[in-house]
Amino acid sequence: MRYQKVQGFRVYNTWSYQTEIVINVIIRTYYIDLIEGLLVMKRGFCFEGSAPGPKWLLKVLGILGKKSKRGYCAHDAIYDLIKNGHLEPFWKKSADDLMHEIHLKDKMVKPAAKIVYKSVVKFADFAIDKSNRMKILIAP
Repeated sequence: MRYQKVQGFRVYNTWSYQTEIVINVIIRTYYIDLIEGLLVMKRGFCFEGSAPGPKWLLKVLGILGKKSKRGYCAHDAIYDLIKNGHLEPFWKKSADDLMHEIHLKDKMVKPAAKIVYKSVVKFADFAIDKSNRMKILIAP
């Protein structure tokens, strides 16, 4: 049996969001599609959500609440496409900007949205590195 260790959240209903990422090819993966800028996160897609930190502080700031989930999901989907070679690293800024846009649209507290945005811009380069792809594990 082959499996992968996951943490965080799993998309239950397939959903989509229009992005500025329009490229010459259609990307279709098992859990993510990108078609003429339309980012589709399919049922079963797993995403982590917010960065580590004291849970109580993240909750107070609204960084862990319901208002953050769509932004984190779309952001992680684009990062996955970059990390797995479907998109160029050039698109990281678009992913970061999109997350911020969705957080504000979903009424995340503005200072919290700004903290999250600045954090991913400054500290999340490792997350698109191909060496950080999810490992495939084997059980007997």
